Amino acid sequence: MYWLAAELPPSIPPACVERAASYYDVPLPLLVSVLHQEGGKVGKAYPRSTGTYYGPGQISNKWVPRFSQWGYTAQQLTDNPCANVTASAYVLAYYEIRERDWPRAIARYNVGSLDTPAQREAGNRYANSVLNRWWNLYNKWVAAK
Repeated sequence: MYWLAAELPPSIPPACVERAASYYDVPLPLLVSVLHQEGGKVGKAYPRSTGTYYGPGQISNKWVPRFSQWGYTAQQLTDNPCANVTASAYVLAYYEIRERDWPRAIARYNVGSLDTPAQREAGNRYANSVLNRWWNLYNKWVAAK
């Protein structure tokens, strides 16, 4: 997949993204689109009023207890791009199983819950942006051939 390396920052190994997407049955361009949208960096934690977010996929500190079952710490989610991308794919798959719908799963990746109008609005904006990125990847690398 020559296109994958062109769409990822050098700090994220394409093989990690492929493996995570495949393992959790997340469309590869979707996972790439979420990583683009999140815009996090390897080695960076992002403290905010709603918690701390780690690495490229900006994995919420709320997920750390879940990932600690598999040996991932907050530091690993911050510093290890493969751990972070795997966690990102897991979170997307987790929400897709619950929602049975990629747009809602993408929205929940960003806001967690869609219980309030404000959360639904923010989640929908995020999902629309990610879906637009996904569509642009398709047009750039598949439809353009």
